Amino acid sequence: MRKVIKLLVNDSLLNILANGILVVVLQFIVLPIISHNTSVEFFGTILTIIALKNVIMQVFGGSLNNVKLLNNKKEISSSDDTYIFLLFISICFAEVILIFLLMLYGSEIKLYDYFYIIITTAVAIVNAYGTVYYRIILNYRKVLLMHIFCSIGFLIGLLVFSHYGVWSLMFFLSELLGFIYLLLTTPLLKLITSSRNFRHKKNIDIISNYIYLITSNVITNIIIYFDRLLINPVLGVKAVTIFYVASLTGKTLSIIVTPVSGVLLSYTSKYKEKITRKYFKYLGLYIFLIIIIGVIVLNILSPFVIKIFYPNTAESALEYVKLANISISLGVGGNILNPFILSICDIKWQSRVNIFYGTMFIGLGLLLSNIWGLYGFCIASIISTFIRLMVLYLIGSLTIKTH
Repeated sequence: MRKVIKLLVNDSLLNILANGILVVVLQFIVLPIISHNTSVEFFGTILTIIALKNVIMQVFGGSLNNVKLLNNKKEISSSDDTYIFLLFISICFAEVILIFLLMLYGSEIKLYDYFYIIITTAVAIVNAYGTVYYRIILNYRKVLLMHIFCSIGFLIGLLVFSHYGVWSLMFFLSELLGFIYLLLTTPLLKLITSSRNFRHKKNIDIISNYIYLITSNVITNIIIYFDRLLINPVLGVKAVTIFYVASLTGKTLSIIVTPVSGVLLSYTSKYKEKITRKYFKYLGLYIFLIIIIGVIVLNILSPFVIKIFYPNTAESALEYVKLANISISLGVGGNILNPFILSICDIKWQSRVNIFYGTMFIGLGLLLSNIWGLYGFCIASIISTFIRLMVLYLIGSLTIKTH
């Protein structure tokens, strides 16, 4: 078990570094530059569109990735036909959904931005799924290299943006360079070009699990970007920018740390028989300490980060920093716990918990935002994430006791 824990820590650090590089480039180089060259209102629109792209990418590509990872031990090679079939179908559905959402949220953007966002999202779905081939063999060095290529794509895109002002092209180039690296280092291209993909009988269990995870991940990812998707129509795009800046430091660290849950899922799906009641209790204690330390550290760092990168919005944003950091830290705790629940419990629990969580968050978010504005949204977020964390821990504890 010690050897497994050592490998887990090493791969977690690699994954944190991989995401850290990409997040730092995006959050502290790309987005501040876009912000400085656009109005507060238009920047809020851009943030909302990026959120739509990320939600769709994770719901379809991320769900398919996790299904393949969870089923890897019991699969035969012909199962790849089902995954490629689902990948193509997912992209088609995703693009239809994205076009509809862009009509709702992206009325201010230009026609070529529509084009780049649509193409970027399709490539992003393939990238989100394709990294499973690294996760199956626990090769997180290649995840790191892929994210370096994505970061280079952002930096190249910045040069284009500085000359032509096309912000959407930065996101396209980032996904494109990652996609090229993915095709060169995985069997994905060979599987996609195989002529038998759509003729073989499809694995119903894989499709069923995929639908369950999509249901779950729709709720999870909408909640992640709920500040943009709900605040935009309820409180306006300016409020989107204010809350984004208020939660910037917390969400940046959250995005960097959350991929640890992906590493945990890789290991727990492989070594789930070693998860004992004692181990799970220690996990609960570690998560509690992470939340407390997270809140303290974020409250110290946030004012400095906000004043440096978003000086024009800092005064308005600092009012909400402490509440936002509590919510984000509780969310990180739930995200660390979630892979254990996913690997040891029936997959149906994932969608049940997230539907409950999402319904509660949406209900409280709408109610309290209309009463107290952004303060109300923050309070709704804290209540919802805390209850989700408690429910996940309770389910895990009860499941381990029955085994």
